[in-house]
Amino acid sequence: MNVGDYLAQITGASNPVVTTQFMGFSPVYADKMHRGIDVGVPAGSTILSPVSGTIVDPKTANTDTGLGRAIVLKDEQGEFLYFGHTLSGSLLSPGTHVERGQQIGIVGSPATQLPGENTTGPHIHFEVRRNGLFNQQINPLGFLEGLFGQPSGPALPKPSPPSIPAVPPSTQPVAPPSTEPPDFPPVFGEPWTSKPSEANPPGSPVPLPDITLVPPTSIPTPFGPKDIFPGVKVNTEWILRGILTIIAIILIMVGLFRLTSAVPGPDLKDVVKLAEAAG
Repeated sequence: MNVGDYLAQITGASNPVVTTQFMGFSPVYADKMHRGIDVGVPAGSTILSPVSGTIVDPKTANTDTGLGRAIVLKDEQGEFLYFGHTLSGSLLSPGTHVERGQQIGIVGSPATQLPGENTTGPHIHFEVRRNGLFNQQINPLGFLEGLFGQPSGPALPKPSPPSIPAVPPSTQPVAPPSTEPPDFPPVFGEPWTSKPSEANPPGSPVPLPDITLVPPTSIPTPFGPKDIFPGVKVNTEWILRGILTIIAIILIMVGLFRLTSAVPGPDLKDVVKLAEAAG
């Protein structure tokens, strides 16, 4: 059963809808959580009893004054059901026993509401309290689901998995494998075949084409003997070592020259004086 099926247990109106959820935001009581559900229906719609029970005087059942002319019903399990915003309250006197599906009231409208009753449009405020206690509200939809959780009518058959037709074995004869050797593409530009011939009778080895092996090309290296001039081999490794040795000697000589030029020599006047004194 869906939500519409549950709501049809408390009203005879067509297409009832939940306009405010249980413990949801209430547009009227902005500072409170909604303690029931609001079911939007036209004014004058019938209110039905979803259970068998007894009508209770609202004045003795902790009824909220904001519900207006409320109907209170106690079921056989001791739960209290509240229906708010009715036209004239219960159609039956307190203590009257009612059966499931029996009409117990009529939906009112904002034009018929009492002072202190807050409603923005015709609807049923449906609330369920455990043992009638004000702070023991339970989810009304969960309450109805517990009563009418099983769908009416025979159970639907479970869908069976799709059947896969068996593929019959093939009756076509299987061709025997070919005994003819395959043809090979030409090798090295010379067409040839492995099929038996007069020069190659069955059972004899198949001749292979002649393949000339080419020695690997030598990879040049920066060192080793080289032909600098025709008929003259020069070892480039020794030439490179000689060049590096000459460069090293030149650098050493340059360093010595700079070192000796930095030491100041004797003044020319001192030399002349020393020569005169010696003479």
